[in-house]
Amino acid sequence: MIHGQKINPSNPLQQKLPIKPNSIQSDIVTVNDFMPTILSITGTSTPSGTYNGWSMTLTLTCSE
Repeated sequence: MIHGQKINPSNPLQQKLPIKPNSIQSDIVTVNDFMPTILSITGTSTPSGTYNGWSMTLTLTCSE
């Protein structure tokens, strides 16, 4: 993933998920990772059941 967009401090999503400008992440992600990521970002608890995948929140915020 590459992020090169300007930060808009008034954008609530950018405040909640602050991706560092000009950052590059080389982590491999799959479509299975979207559900856990969306649940994590929205603060929603995981419904019962089996989900294959990992939250990409740390990758998106360059916190790893």
